[in-house]
Amino acid sequence: MDANGLRFWLLGDDRHWRRRAHTVWDADCHVLRLASERSLPAPTNPAAALAAASSALERVPRTVDSLGGVAYWNPVANAIVARSHLPDEAISLPLTSTPSDIVTGFDGVLYAALADAIVLHDLRGRWADVSVAAAGFVPWRMAASPDGGVWVLERASGRLARLTGSPLPLGPFVDYAGTVFRPNPENCHPPLLRLLDGPAWPVGERPVALACHPEAGLALLSWAGSGEARLRPLRHPCRAPATRL
Repeated sequence: MDANGLRFWLLGDDRHWRRRAHTVWDADCHVLRLASERSLPAPTNPAAALAAASSALERVPRTVDSLGGVAYWNPVANAIVARSHLPDEAISLPLTSTPSDIVTGFDGVLYAALADAIVLHDLRGRWADVSVAAAGFVPWRMAASPDGGVWVLERASGRLARLTGSPLPLGPFVDYAGTVFRPNPENCHPPLLRLLDGPAWPVGERPVALACHPEAGLALLSWAGSGEARLRPLRHPCRAPATRL
C-alpha cells in the first residue's frame, strides 16, 4: 500500500491506461511498455516472419574495417573477398569451408569462425595466418572487442568464449646467436580461445547474436517463444552474472 492506503495493483489492466501515447500494454506480462516506433507494419503471419528471420541467420554476415572497406564470403571463390574504394575485389582469405561469421577486429585482424576453429588473418601482414580452437567448442557468432580479440558465441549451447593474443611478428630469417638473451616463452601472449562461465539460458530460449561496445560492454540477443526478442547486457562477461537469466 502507498501513503494513502491504496493498493499498488489498482493500475493492473489495459483499460486503466486510457490516455497514453507511444506505449503498448503487454497482456501476457501485465506491464505497460514503450511502443515500437518502427515504420514497418506488424507481420500478418508471425510464423512466416519467424521462419524468414531464422533463414536469415544462416547467411554469413559481412564486416567493415576502419577505412570503410567491406569484406564478405564469396562461395564461388571459396574465400573472403574485400571491396574498398578500388574498382575490383581482392581475395583476402581463402578457406577450406564456409565460415559462420567473419569480423574485423579493432586490432587490424580478420577473424573467420569455422566449425572447428577460428582463423586469424592479419590485415597488416605482421604474421602468418593461424587457427585457434577450444576442445568441444563450436564457434558461431563473434563480436570484436575494443581491447583486441573477439567474443565468441556457440550456437547450440549459448556458451561464451574469449579469444585473445596474437602470434609474434615475422622476425629475422636466421636464428639468434646462442649468446643473445631471449624471453622464455618467446611469445608471452599467444592466441588463446578461453571458455567463460556464461549465462544459463532458459528452456526454449536461443541466443542469436552478440555485440560489444567500447563503453556499454557486451550484450547478447536471444529469441524466445515465437520470436520475442530479449536483450541482456553483461557487465562482467568474464564470469557468471550475479543473477540467473
